[in-house]
Amino acid sequence: MMGGGMGDAYGASTGSYAARSAQAHASAGGPVQPGSYSGGGGVPSQPQPQPAAPAPVGGGRQPHYHHATHQDSPAMMAEQQRLLAESTRRVQENVYYMKQAMDNDDLPTVLDRASSMLAELGDPHHHHQHGHGHSHQTGGGHGNHRPGVQLSPKNYYELHMRCMDELPNLEEYLLGVTGADESQAATQQQQHPAMMRQQYQPPRQTMKELYEAVQYAPRVVPRLYLQICAGSALLRSGEAGAKEILSELIEAVKCVQCPIRGLFLRHYLLQATRDKLPDAPDTDDEGQENEQEAENAGTVKDAYTFVLSNFIEMNKLWVRIQHVPGERSNKEARKRRERERNELRLLVGTNLVRLSQLDGVTTEVYGIVILPRILDQIAACRDPLAQAYLMDCIIQVFPDNFHIRTLDTFLGVCPKLREKVNIRTIVQSMMERLANYYVDASLLEDEAQAQEREQGVESVHSIAASVDSFKMFDDCIQRIFEARGKAMPPKEVIRLETALLNFSLRCYPGRMDHISRCLGVCAASLRGGGDGDGSVEGDVEGRVIPPRRKLDDAAVDELEKLLSIPLDSLALKVLELEHYSDLLTFLPWDNRRQVAVVMLKAVETSGQPLTDIGQIEELFSIITPLIHDEGAEGSGVSGHGRGVAGGGDGGVNRTADLMGALGVSKQSSTLSSAGGTSFSENDPASNPAAAAAFLEEQVLVAKLVHLLDHDDTDVLFEMLGVAYRHLRGGGKRRAAHTLPPVAFSALRLLDRVRGAEFPPRSGGDAIGVPTEVDVPRAEDEGVVDKEEGGDAEGESPPAPDSSAEDEARGERDALPPPPFAKAINCRKVYVFAQKTVAALSPGNPEIGLKLYLNIANSADRCATAAHESGAAEWSEFSSVAYELMAQAFLLYEDEVSDSKAQQRAITSMVGTLLACRTFEQQDFEALVTKTAQYAAKLLKKADQCKMVTLCSHLFFNGDEDDQSALRSHPQRVLECLQRALKIADACSMASPSNVQLFVDILDYYVYYFERKNPVITDKFVSGLVALINEHMGNMGLDNSAAVAEARAHFQQIVRYIKQKKIDSDTAERFAPIIC
Repeated sequence: MMGGGMGDAYGASTGSYAARSAQAHASAGGPVQPGSYSGGGGVPSQPQPQPAAPAPVGGGRQPHYHHATHQDSPAMMAEQQRLLAESTRRVQENVYYMKQAMDNDDLPTVLDRASSMLAELGDPHHHHQHGHGHSHQTGGGHGNHRPGVQLSPKNYYELHMRCMDELPNLEEYLLGVTGADESQAATQQQQHPAMMRQQYQPPRQTMKELYEAVQYAPRVVPRLYLQICAGSALLRSGEAGAKEILSELIEAVKCVQCPIRGLFLRHYLLQATRDKLPDAPDTDDEGQENEQEAENAGTVKDAYTFVLSNFIEMNKLWVRIQHVPGERSNKEARKRRERERNELRLLVGTNLVRLSQLDGVTTEVYGIVILPRILDQIAACRDPLAQAYLMDCIIQVFPDNFHIRTLDTFLGVCPKLREKVNIRTIVQSMMERLANYYVDASLLEDEAQAQEREQGVESVHSIAASVDSFKMFDDCIQRIFEARGKAMPPKEVIRLETALLNFSLRCYPGRMDHISRCLGVCAASLRGGGDGDGSVEGDVEGRVIPPRRKLDDAAVDELEKLLSIPLDSLALKVLELEHYSDLLTFLPWDNRRQVAVVMLKAVETSGQPLTDIGQIEELFSIITPLIHDEGAEGSGVSGHGRGVAGGGDGGVNRTADLMGALGVSKQSSTLSSAGGTSFSENDPASNPAAAAAFLEEQVLVAKLVHLLDHDDTDVLFEMLGVAYRHLRGGGKRRAAHTLPPVAFSALRLLDRVRGAEFPPRSGGDAIGVPTEVDVPRAEDEGVVDKEEGGDAEGESPPAPDSSAEDEARGERDALPPPPFAKAINCRKVYVFAQKTVAALSPGNPEIGLKLYLNIANSADRCATAAHESGAAEWSEFSSVAYELMAQAFLLYEDEVSDSKAQQRAITSMVGTLLACRTFEQQDFEALVTKTAQYAAKLLKKADQCKMVTLCSHLFFNGDEDDQSALRSHPQRVLECLQRALKIADACSMASPSNVQLFVDILDYYVYYFERKNPVITDKFVSGLVALINEHMGNMGLDNSAAVAEARAHFQQIVRYIKQKKIDSDTAERFAPIIC
């Protein structure tokens, strides 16, 4: 066969690799089988195999590398493909003949063909020629190789993998040749004993002899690949200890110093020995016999020493690729080399994976031996790509408990890394790894683990408690700032502190000091006043802060993320953070607005009342972009008594008049108008989306005001003052949304202050009301606070039947009320409420008018309570109520022009006047008359009719025999109703559908008739019923909605009158009515 012929040819040539291998094997005393190494008999004695680690010969530093020396142009790519195809063809040819020799059991040919196959991975200028009957020519070219063009790393990798696919087959063949695979032979002998006795032959040589023989290859790279392959088989055979073989192999591969060839060679060494590394613990307590066995077999110390040595050399080779000689050192060449190196990074990282897979490596060994050597190599290489990748590999491949124990050591090298290394991603990856470990481990802890902790077994939380990870990361970031100084861009500073903040919130929830430290460092770094010489502005708790840099868009985005993180977990507690609002000032106005919206939504979601003034000040400082325009930030936010935003001269004068009535000098109450421009100046119709967003923001601010609360009325008043100072300068449009909640909150505060300042003597809820200026009078329970359009229907309570109750009441009234010890009284609250309404009225006159009326009603009730408690100043509050009503009327005349709004305003005026009880007769008459005039001057006749009818309530609010009625003018009621009838008649002539006006007036007539108004008789009711029947008949079959509604209403009134005729209590009075 071909194998035999080739064996003879190799045997005839004493210079061939197969012949020298056979001669070396024979000189070592091994048996020689006929035809195995040579065709003849004995072989002259040869010297011992060459040392495992000779000086670099052939495979050492070469002038040409397997590296592309030109840019990847189409011509070069085609040349690379041609070279790869030729090399692949030669590899396939040698593989074919090697497998054929294996089938023929021709060991010399197998080794020779394997060497030729692996020669393709060596120096491209030295190739072997194969043929029958001729020897190898070292240095002869095989194919047309161009000296300056070599395989690129990517193509070399493909060629390397083709060769590596065949080496496992070669290893199995070597084991089979030496008979080392005894387990397989034993199995076959048990299954076929007779056949095995005939076929089995003793091994021709040992695996150790083959291991020595393969080292006679003439070229270094093929020889080393074969030595590794044979060494792997030798370890499997058990003929030699792992310690010795691993030591020889790691020394042998030092011969190859070409970066590309050396990397792939060492990678194969690592792959071939991955399942053969010793993993026995390294102990000193065993006997001498065991020590000798351990010395031969090796321990885990030998394993990690072997891998560490390989890692260090591979990293050096990997870094050297960046500095390959013979190329132009331009930018494109550097980028190409970095790209090629990046593709080869897994070859180096595999060493760290092997180290992490060693079961015998303990935490102590990792922290004392392995990690320091790795970190020393990373710091010493000074290559950014290698440093970044290897630091990330350490984080990803080693166990979490290793990281916890050696965190300080790992973080200690971070400041030593090159500036081009993105240190933030490294530190952040370690934080995320440890945070996930803490969280997952805490979730898995059960009762059994809790018992183990009680018994002294160390748990995750005990480890975390003993290792202050936050402080370690914090110190590491400090050293990074010290090392990099101004070279650290602001966005990276913010990202580092953001990562540290996230880590603290996950691993140390509730630690406000950690959060405050992160925010403080970030604020100080952005505020630092570097002057160009590397100086820094200051420090935070001894931490050195880099000088300030201008924030770009990326830094702004990162800062916004940093500020939003505490909101999710702390909500209102962020207001306790000292530097939170400081950081907000570094954001652009629009970004600050977004953070403010998130803040207010968090406050709203929490639903917790705001009770701390400092917290409120901080919150309003944060939401400044929502309550002020850019450029007007400081407008009107400088003190309690510095004016009211909004309002013209009229509002200023009216407020001064009110304060004068309360005894406050005009000089101390000077008001100023709002400063700065406002968003309200923009046309909302031109940008509906912006208008909707603006409305949403102002609604959130308004909800914030309603959360202000405190048990102490003085503190609550101060809190409302803080809100007012911040909100008053936002312009008319903002004030219309944000100041009404302040006014309503002041009204609620008034109720509390009034109850404390003027407590009722009787201890009950009844409030006495004076019928005249100087004559007190009993009234029904409480003063009814009228709603819009409401009627005054109070009835006097029955006189008490028991004289004992009168006596007890007299004793209680004789007791003096408790002294009022608060600094804020009703007088001051009314001044504040009036200022607030004056500020918001220009932006929303209608709500301003209603608030004036509400405050006036409250002042009237305060006068009643003061009179009831015996206070002499009760009349002053009645004057205040009158002044507030007057301001409401002036606001109506100046600002309210819409007809619908006028109707609503008049309705509110009527209800407020009916609720007030302390006005002097002259003042009340003036206010009532003015209200009736407003009703009569409405633009639309139908509106005049309705409002004049409504004003009739102002002239009759008691029954005929109710002597406690304040002010009753029955005749003026009739005048109002008759005027309304005239207006309704004019409207019905214009449109028959206005018959509804007559029905409404009939409703009022029936009401006053039932309330026993002396001038409203049955003739008026009967006549109006007849008039409506006539109008209904004249409309015929008109079935419009308005007519149908009027007819239904009229029928309902008629049924009511008929029901009253049947009722025994009212039958006599309603009997004369004809309906």
